[in-house]
Amino acid sequence: MWMFPELSTFWFSFGFMMLCTYIIFGGLRTVVGIAFFGLILPAYLLLTFGWAIKFSNFYNLLPIWDHSVKELLIGSYNMSLTFIGFEIILFFYPFIKEPKKSKKWAHLAVLTTTLIYTILAVITFAYYSEDQLAIQVWPTLTMWKIVEMPFVERFEYIGIANWNLIMLPNVCIAIWICSRLIKRIFNIRQKIGVFFVISALLLLINFINTRQEISLLNDYFGKIGFGFTFIYIPLLFAAIMIAKRVKKKMKKKSKGLS
Repeated sequence: MWMFPELSTFWFSFGFMMLCTYIIFGGLRTVVGIAFFGLILPAYLLLTFGWAIKFSNFYNLLPIWDHSVKELLIGSYNMSLTFIGFEIILFFYPFIKEPKKSKKWAHLAVLTTTLIYTILAVITFAYYSEDQLAIQVWPTLTMWKIVEMPFVERFEYIGIANWNLIMLPNVCIAIWICSRLIKRIFNIRQKIGVFFVISALLLLINFINTRQEISLLNDYFGKIGFGFTFIYIPLLFAAIMIAKRVKKKMKKKSKGLS
């Protein structure tokens, strides 16, 4: 929509999915490696938001605490799509060599992500007024338009191209998890599951052509992600803890009878 508005969504997605397939077929180590480089290589993009600071008015952040608790909770709920993703540790945990030692790194990763979101939110709220932010479709890209370098005139093109490196590991991880679930549930080879998931995605992509449809899809996935992360997982955890206690009591009773 920004760089190549006449480019076929299907053929771009097809090439992107072929790359994802190649990565996933390399195994979980390859997927994790891409996730690492998907963080390190585009990390310099954070520095580009420094251009927006000199045009920012931090008085836009005032007054602080002028929203009710209900409004803050609604805002957090609407941010569900942005925050979901940490639950993938449930799928990766069995493959970690020393899982107990990885806890601090998992918490550090969540903390780092939260800090990045907070910094970008502060810069965005300071750069735009409330009325401007209400009508901005791509606030990040619009901030990149003010980046000026001697050798780059339109930095947002570089930003969009590099954003593919951020999207790539997210897509690879999601497809790997889906194919893994297909293998566990239906006893089908994971490679076949990968082809099934990618074929379904390429089919569904043809029905999404406008920004409004993308926004609607994001809203649905945000609600589903909220339910899965903050309702289903806690209930599942409670059910497992209850089941373990019942099993312990049953074992004690059986030992006492013997």
